[in-house]
Amino acid sequence: MMNLKVLCTQLLHGLVLQIIIHLITTILCVPQAHAAIRLPALISNNMVLQRDMEVPIWGWADPNEQVSINCTWQKKSWETIADKQGKWLVRISTLDTAGGPFEMTVSGKNKIKIKNILIGELWCCSGQSNMEMPVDYKSIWNQGVINYRQEIRNANYPKMRFFTVQKHISEEPQTDCIGSWSECTPETAADFSAVAYFFGKKLHEELNQPVGLIHSLGQHN
Repeated sequence: MMNLKVLCTQLLHGLVLQIIIHLITTILCVPQAHAAIRLPALISNNMVLQRDMEVPIWGWADPNEQVSINCTWQKKSWETIADKQGKWLVRISTLDTAGGPFEMTVSGKNKIKIKNILIGELWCCSGQSNMEMPVDYKSIWNQGVINYRQEIRNANYPKMRFFTVQKHISEEPQTDCIGSWSECTPETAADFSAVAYFFGKKLHEELNQPVGLIHSLGQHN
């Protein structure tokens, strides 16, 4: 008669083996997840692209994934393949193009459609406190711009767009940021950089072109 201890050991080993086989089978049968195409915050709805140049459009995907881009202002598509780190970059032509709105579709294993794109003048407005002061009156500044109430009330410029980079301290270069594009309205203009706002407004009125303003505040020394 088999020793009870030996019998229990064999039964336990058999049960463990069945559990292991079940887990391996389950893992092999589950479809493997793929990294969806991802774009940086700057490349999103309401963005402005610089006119008359080859504009870089970049993002992330699976390594060696094919990425294609279609734009409504061009009757062609651009294609590239993500590198071993999943990074990709395509240069899209905006030559002889201005205005909008346009759309862009980025396709791979998933698809992203970017809407309400304008093509015109794109500027990065960076500085310290002089660039941070907003159009509206703020107690921290103890002032607003001259006639700020009237200026804010009249700030309806749908072809001016704002992007404010959220403050973030890092010792290394960053591949992305936090922020989003918005149209110029009384609500968005009030808290936007006053220097950047008046600069963009002058460009918009004199050139009669869409204007995009990226507000990136530097750190104090």
